[in-house]
Amino acid sequence: MAKALNLKDERFTSCTAKEKLNTRYSDGSVMWRCLCDCGEWFDAPAFWLRSGSIKDCGKHRGEKSRAARHKRSHVNTTMIQDFLCHHRPTGDAP
Repeated sequence: MAKALNLKDERFTSCTAKEKLNTRYSDGSVMWRCLCDCGEWFDAPAFWLRSGSIKDCGKHRGEKSRAARHKRSHVNTTMIQDFLCHHRPTGDAP
């Protein structure tokens, strides 16, 4: 088995690895206790941290997707309004 890397105080997007735990994930990856930028603590396998699969504690996913949905709906509404303004019916229509 490969020697575990020391990730202590290493930054991964929105979290920092703080403490190596004495447990391993099912794939053999060492587990780390991490501190999210929001102040929440969570445990994550080293492989997931290093690969970018885990970027934060996960409690903000709903906020991010809500913001993305709002942005998409705004763009779609704007596109429809623009289309309607530039493609008015001709002839007898009011």
